[in-house]
Amino acid sequence: MRRARRPWGSIVLFLGPALCFYFAFIIYPVLVTFFNSVHTLRMDLGMVYEYVGFQHFKEVLFEDEIFWKAARNAMTWAVVAPVVDIPLALVLAFTLHGRVPFARFFRTVWFTPLLMSYPVV
Repeated sequence: MRRARRPWGSIVLFLGPALCFYFAFIIYPVLVTFFNSVHTLRMDLGMVYEYVGFQHFKEVLFEDEIFWKAARNAMTWAVVAPVVDIPLALVLAFTLHGRVPFARFFRTVWFTPLLMSYPVV
């Protein structure tokens, strides 16, 4: 029994543009960012890139106090925000959906800004 021939033209036609976009917006920026992270731009020498290795990483990780403060703040937000947001969202969802006192009032207050944005614009 003969195997069916693959339609390589169709495969290239459909994958080609997607791979071009993937390379242009994902792969190329990652490579340029890595290149810039191990080089420094010397403007005094006429826009020359100078290889510095992992010196930038060493400065940020071991000598910069602001980086660690920013990292601590980011981790605090990453932990605290879901702990607060998810229960609050559940309470609001149950209030808007269920048969609780003042549910109609809460629906009106919640959806009025959403509905009023179209006439205002």
